[in-house]
Formats: sequence, structure tokens, C-alpha cells
Amino acid sequence: MKNWIKNPVKIKFFNSRIKLILFVLLFAGIGGWLVWRSLASGPLIASIQAEQMTLPAGASTVIDSNASGGQAIMLTAPGEASGLLTLPSNATSFSIVAKGTKCKGGRWRKSSSTKNIALSVDGNQLLSTTVSSTSWTTYSGSANLATTNHKVSINYTNSGKSSCSQSLYLDVVNFYGDPAPTPAPTVPFSATPTTVTAGTAVTLTWSTTNATSCTASGTWSGSKALSGSASTGALNNTSTYGLSCTGGGGTTNASVTVTVSAITVVPPAPASMGRFGYSTHILRVGDKATYTDYAVNSNAKTVRDDFSWSAIESTKGSFNWSGPDQIMTYASQRNMDVLAMAGYTPTWARDTVCSSSGDKCPPANVADYANFVAQIARRYGSGGTFWTANPTLAYHPLQAIEIWNEPNITFWLPSPDPVKYTALLKAGYSAIKAANPKIQVISAGLSPYGAYGNITSSRMNPLSYLEKMYQNGATGYMDAVGWHPYNYAAGRTADGMLAYHIASAWSQLSQTTPSVRSLMTANGDSAKKIWATEIGAPTSTNGVTETEQASFATKSIVLWKSYTWAGNYYWYDLREDCTDTTNTECMYGPVRYTNTYKSAYNALKTSYLP
Repeated sequence: MKNWIKNPVKIKFFNSRIKLILFVLLFAGIGGWLVWRSLASGPLIASIQAEQMTLPAGASTVIDSNASGGQAIMLTAPGEASGLLTLPSNATSFSIVAKGTKCKGGRWRKSSSTKNIALSVDGNQLLSTTVSSTSWTTYSGSANLATTNHKVSINYTNSGKSSCSQSLYLDVVNFYGDPAPTPAPTVPFSATPTTVTAGTAVTLTWSTTNATSCTASGTWSGSKALSGSASTGALNNTSTYGLSCTGGGGTTNASVTVTVSAITVVPPAPASMGRFGYSTHILRVGDKATYTDYAVNSNAKTVRDDFSWSAIESTKGSFNWSGPDQIMTYASQRNMDVLAMAGYTPTWARDTVCSSSGDKCPPANVADYANFVAQIARRYGSGGTFWTANPTLAYHPLQAIEIWNEPNITFWLPSPDPVKYTALLKAGYSAIKAANPKIQVISAGLSPYGAYGNITSSRMNPLSYLEKMYQNGATGYMDAVGWHPYNYAAGRTADGMLAYHIASAWSQLSQTTPSVRSLMTANGDSAKKIWATEIGAPTSTNGVTETEQASFATKSIVLWKSYTWAGNYYWYDLREDCTDTTNTECMYGPVRYTNTYKSAYNALKTSYLP
């Protein structure tokens, strides 16, 4: 010993060894505490902290920075702590973390501790062991516990001498097993109400759990919030709304259907369609009411006007009905029926051979046109959505649709093509009849051009054109044949316009060989009628006088009424389009551009009477 004392180097070495040993012991203790959490098998699925349990008498919560959560409980024997635990999935093993204490015995001599701990779940003992360590220690074992609620109990007994009562510190009980699957989203989705009459709005309401995104489908579309409500707006058809929500647990789809019934007010049945009227341009004028009054005040019972495909469906599948709605409204308010001329092609639907030539280019796909005319039939025909939305309007449902206009000249580009036109006619007829079989389908009014057999790159005689239509199956796909029996020329009289001539469109109705009537009879259509969807004579400098215009109106209508095969008659047009007397197109109207009447106005007014 003296040598140690005398030797400072040895003393220094001795002190260093003591420090090293103490450091190792401290590190081992802390390391053991850090490692105990990883000793159990499988992922951790649930835990119950000791301080979360119901404590027995004599137990208390203590602060322990090394315990999970920074707290533990101290149990004195005998004692039992218990608590409830929910397992999200099946448990296959468990662990319990505890430590004991030491007590003094004899003359300051520390004695070993003997503490017993038992773990039970739902009354079934899973572990019974002696806790002899005064450091936090993990005790583990296997388990077979189902995914449900469980009661966890910890029982502590002390087999030591009563004079040496020892305590047990309890930290946490962990359960391990397969990780709980992420639940699929739930999507409560409802409509209030679910049954409505046409024109009524419905409120959609939804909420979700376990979802991160939602997308709409069916009658609505786009991304939706995880919860909310929305109005459908006025509904006119039975509609189904879908909602697809996605989360970590997958995708859940929900849908709700709103049943829409027609308004129960039954409109009066329309009388037979008016026969005499005008080919008008209601949408082109500013004074629509005054303009339409000119028609009804001259005893017109019907008007023919353009239902422009290029304006109504400028974007595929999106329909703007504001124009046709106005035509139907102004006509119905005056108890007049409407013949809808359905043309011409929007940019997106045009045939590539003439796509840059304007809307007189035919559609590349006749099915697109067929869908368009079917939409007209559904909206404006008997029982159509336009009428359910306007129940106070005089009920004059659309009774006829004309398939295009003058396709035998420059209204079909780049050249007349009766084969392609007949395909369009067939598709349009089938679609209209499927949508509303009460609507009459009229073939396009054909323009005058010379005698039978006259054909150029831009024009085809209407008889030659009609013959080709029949050769390509037009029979059965039109309820009447459209025709434009113009026959005016500079200085020509009314009698001259009605006189026979091989190149006269009026003579070609029934007098020439072939004629419209002979072609119809030869192809099984003798019972059908011819509709003059345009007829008239301009008072331009290269046209006729106002007197002869009026005379032609009177005489042509007298003859028209005498023909058993003659259907509707539409004078073209109602009011002059401009004041340029050299421009033929400006000067057809019996009403002047200045809103004064020509003689033809009163002639038509008288002739239109039954």
C-alpha cells in the first residue's frame, strides 16, 4: 500500500480504471434500456402504459425519465392493475417492462429481492415470472389474441420477508402482430330529394373517412372536396351522380340516382301543322317581335327557320339552345308551327376534304349530325324538355325537321354528292324517329338548276339529284320531299314563271319527264307529298316587278291548293334583308326593309286564308 501511495503514476492509473468501469456500467444500463423495445417479435400494434391502468390501493404514479412516456407506476404487494386495450389486428406476442427494488436487511447488508409478476389478458394468464432485476427489463412471450377489445391485468406479489417489503415498478405492456390494414374509405352519399318533377333542383350531400381525394362521375364531373354539398341545378332528365374516393386503403365508389318525372300538367294536343307560311330569319333581326308579327298578321300558320348546327354545337357535346329557343318562343306565342331546317356543320365535325371551306362542308361522320337532330327532336318535339321548362307557353311542339338545305348546289362542298347526302338523310331520319316518332322528316329542299341531266362540278339538276337519292336507298327515310320551285327571271311575269319549261323547277314538280312526282311514284313514295320549303320571286333589278311578285304569290298558291300531292308552302322570305336593289338576295320579302308593305304582302295574306 505504501508503494501505491508513494507512486502517483499507479494511483492515477487506478483512478482511470475506476472511471472506465463506471462509464461502461452506465452505458450498459442506458443501452439496455434503449434495446428492450426491440426484443419482441413482429411490428408493434398496440400499447398500454402502466399509468393508463386502474391502480390498486397502495400504487402510485412516479416520474422516471427512463420509462416509456416518462412515467411508471409503483406497485406494492399484493396488488393488481388493470386496463382496457383495443387491438387493431391479431396479436402474436407481447412484452412487459418492469424492474424491482432492493431493501436493506441485517446490518446495512443489501439483500436480493424476490418479486413475482403475472400478466393476464381477459382472465387468461400469459406470463408469470420473477422480477429480480433492479433495472428496466423486458419480459416477453407469445400470444394468440384476436382483433378486438381486451382486459389487461398485472398482478404483483412479493415473496420476501414482511420486514423487507419490496416494490415493483411497471412501465408498459406492448403487443405485437401483423400491422393493421388501412381501412378503405367510407363514402356516405345522398340526394335530397331523390324523386322530383322536371325543372327542380336537388341537393347532393357527401362525407368521407379514410379518403385523400374524390372524383365525380356520371352527370357531374371533376374533383370534389372530401365532404360537402352541391346543387344539381334544374333537372329535366333522370340523372345518376357518381363519387369515387381514394385513400391508403383503396378506392370506394358511391352513387345516387335522382328520378325526374315530367310535369303532370298535360298540354293540349296540337292541331295539324299549319300549311302556309314563310321561310324566315328571326335570329338575324333586332326587332324579333315586330318581324314575327308580320308573318302572323298575314295569316301565316307556320314558319321555316334555321337551326344552325355550327352555332348550337360549336363544341362537341355542348349545346347552346338560346337561338332555337327564341324561334320556338316567338312562333308559339303567335300560334304558328315551326319547320326546323337543320344545318350546317361546326368546325370540329367537318369533312377534312373541305374543312376550311366553312359550315357548308358536310360532316365527316353522319352520326354526329344524327345526334344533333335527335337533340332537336327531344327538346322541341311533343313532350320535349323545352315545353316542360316553359309550361305557360302556347303548346306548338316541333312537327317537322328538314335535313339540310339545297345540297345540290354550293350548300354542299366541295361538290354535290347525292350518295353522301342520302347517308346523312338516313342517319338523321333514324335518329329523329327514335327520339320522337311524331316528327316529320323532310328531305332537303333542292335548288333549281337547269333541266334533267345538267351537272357541273358545283351544281346538279334537282331531278338528277333526287334520282340518285332514290338509287341509294332514300325510300323509307323521308316523310316528304323538299323542293324549291323558283322560276323567276328579269322581267318575267307571273304567268311566265308558271308556264311549262323543261328547265323550270315549277314544271319539274309534275310536268316534265322525269318529274319529282314520277320519281316518287316509281320508288314507292306516291302517297307522300312535296313541300315547297322555299318559293318566291325577288323584286331586284334583275328580278320581277312588285306587281308580278304579288301576282305570282296569288296564282302559285291557287295552283298549290289544287294539287293533291302538294304539302306545306313557305314563301321566301318575310322582309327584305337590305336596300341594295341590285342584290337579288336582298329583295325577296313582301315587306320592305323600311317596314312598308309591297303588294305581295296583302296577296299572301288573302291567299293564305283557307
